[in-house]
Amino acid sequence: MIRILFLDDDKTRHEAITRAFVGTTDRFELVKVKTAAEAIKRINAKEFDIIMLDHDLGGQTFVPSVKPDTGYTVACHLENIHRLSERYRTNPPENRNTRPYVIVHTMNVVGGINMMKALSGYRAVYIPFEPESLLYACREHQKTR
Repeated sequence: MIRILFLDDDKTRHEAITRAFVGTTDRFELVKVKTAAEAIKRINAKEFDIIMLDHDLGGQTFVPSVKPDTGYTVACHLENIHRLSERYRTNPPENRNTRPYVIVHTMNVVGGINMMKALSGYRAVYIPFEPESLLYACREHQKTR
């Protein structure tokens, strides 16, 4: 079972991603959250195979990455926990296959670029939100496991 964390504050996107994953519950477990704090709490509590991150949260658009409740906050947290953990020392950056596959799905291009830079130690892709494309990326990741 592939465990997926989906971060987005938009109710319509939550509904769209839920529809896209209908019929896949035997392969994918989808956990949906709406805030950076909620995402960080879930990441700290258990491991995910795939993490999907939006940048702009809290009902705002084109938010600077320096704001606290953004996907960038989560991207930096991911990088920090691996830098500081024993797991990071035993799985250096060149061995990225043991870390979650991260999909940045924001429409905020500058925020997306900042997130991709923060995730340099990960296998990460930037795919603007489109549910079927996100599902396809998850299926492709599943083939590599």
